[in-house]
Amino acid sequence: MVYCYTLFRIVRNMDADMKTGEIRWQLIKAMLDEFPTLKERAKRYLEEEQKSNQ
Repeated sequence: MVYCYTLFRIVRNMDADMKTGEIRWQLIKAMLDEFPTLKERAKRYLEEEQKSNQ
């Protein structure tokens, strides 16, 4: 819940020219920090994808 409030504050106070990529990154980072199991699953997924693309 703290992350939701923080993200709301960040988005509300942003300048109009801030890139959407930066917003997405902040949201993803907050989710991964809040949910360690999701972070681990995402890490494994990315490692598997990297191996399959080589």
